[in-house]
Amino acid sequence: MTSRFIFSGLCSLFFLSGSLSAEPLAGDSLSKTAGIPCSVPNVLYKKGSVTYYPSLSLRLGLMSTDLGTMNESMNASTGKEFKYNLLSAGVSGNFPLHIRKFGALDCNVDLNYMIPQSIAFTSSINTKLSGFGAGFGAGMDLFPHNVNFDLMICGGFQGGMLRLRTTAQGVTTADPVYSKPYFAPQLTVYPRFNFGAISVGVKASYHIDVLSGNWNASSSTATANPPWASKVTGYGIEAVFGFVLGNHY
Repeated sequence: MTSRFIFSGLCSLFFLSGSLSAEPLAGDSLSKTAGIPCSVPNVLYKKGSVTYYPSLSLRLGLMSTDLGTMNESMNASTGKEFKYNLLSAGVSGNFPLHIRKFGALDCNVDLNYMIPQSIAFTSSINTKLSGFGAGFGAGMDLFPHNVNFDLMICGGFQGGMLRLRTTAQGVTTADPVYSKPYFAPQLTVYPRFNFGAISVGVKASYHIDVLSGNWNASSSTATANPPWASKVTGYGIEAVFGFVLGNHY
């Protein structure tokens, strides 16, 4: 339920961001900043420290977590452990947020999916770790007048859910499922190169999970209060490929 509220709120921020904008940017101002006529279509998306056009980006990378007590239990049972760095994929929407009498921020709304990894207890029993989440960030470019290169410094947060499911072949009872919600403020450094309507870059972040590390039983067959404590705290590193969507104004 918590992750649904987070997801709904982030989507609302993205689609309603235009209502917070100040008056539209004048075309002659853009010409002076860019040094080219305003008639150039959909290739220039910088004005000062503002991402002038919104964009959509695809991400693939690693997100580190602390699974120490869970891995101790898995190692004792199977001699195997989950990887602490979870492989994740996601999509982001970037947009300029103009606030009257303040200025402008470059904002992003993220949707994240942790690619599942499995450990086999026996040939017929295995347990799978997966997850999903969403995030929001806002920051500014340290090189605002360089059209072809941005160095974004952003603050924000991400939240979501880790899930652990054990499946057994030939068993008719429901699978034991455990869940661990997380909410992590984060700081992100995001260098990117812009090639007309396409951008490529790398996102590096550090996030701190402020929720309890306890896991919850999410099915009737799961054991209440499992003896694991996990935190989604650590670094993230992602490759990013983006597409400019068009003029925001």
